[in-house]
Amino acid sequence: MAKRMGIQQLRSLKEYRMSYNSVFSTFFQEQVTSAVALAIEQQMQKVLEETQLDMNEFDNLLQPIIDTCTKDAISVSVLNLNSYLVGLWIKYSLNFEIVQ
Repeated sequence: MAKRMGIQQLRSLKEYRMSYNSVFSTFFQEQVTSAVALAIEQQMQKVLEETQLDMNEFDNLLQPIIDTCTKDAISVSVLNLNSYLVGLWIKYSLNFEIVQ
């Protein structure tokens, strides 16, 4: 009987450890996801400040892609977005060279 009780206790301990590991793993994943999201947001704010990017204008360029989601609309919108980003890059580069 004592040997059987030990086996049952080991099973219970194993189940407890497995549930603990599951909870800890989920908690850890949530913490990592939260930290990564915060780092991305902070980096995005830094880029926005450095480039003086107008997010409303950026959103307006992306909205046709979201609304229509056809191959032609995506192609046209991507071309517009590329032109906008190239313009920003030129503007940022010129400002950088003038400041230095």
